[in-house]
Amino acid sequence: MTRPQPTANTQTGADTPSSPEEAAEALFDRLREIRNGDAKSGDAVAAVVAAFRGRDRAIRAEEREKVAEFMLERSLATGHGDTIEDLLRELYAGARLAQRKRDEDIALRYKLESYIAEQIANAIHNENIGKSGERTSAPEGGIAT
Repeated sequence: MTRPQPTANTQTGADTPSSPEEAAEALFDRLREIRNGDAKSGDAVAAVVAAFRGRDRAIRAEEREKVAEFMLERSLATGHGDTIEDLLRELYAGARLAQRKRDEDIALRYKLESYIAEQIANAIHNENIGKSGERTSAPEGGIAT
């Protein structure tokens, strides 16, 4: 038994549906043609295969756009991702970079707060020395760590 070859009637790249809904409609149209006997079985099978492929391409393009939109909403670069996999790699790299920046911000904030606390402790210590004329038990130069 030979495999049916696509003919000029089948969907080509130019006829590729732009959405999953269009692809599904094209698929159901071809299935109706087969059921009604309006299409040759070889042509119809090739058309159904092409419709399934078109539906798959349309779904993947729609999903890729969703991922790209998600990334752009969060100010993450989409790079040159042509596929969902490329975009997910970019998303992962962007998330790691954002986490690294957050960690650096937290560390810097901690250092700043520690410095401010040390300066306040030194000021209180120096003020106490000036009022009482005697030294407190706090070590010279601030709080011991």
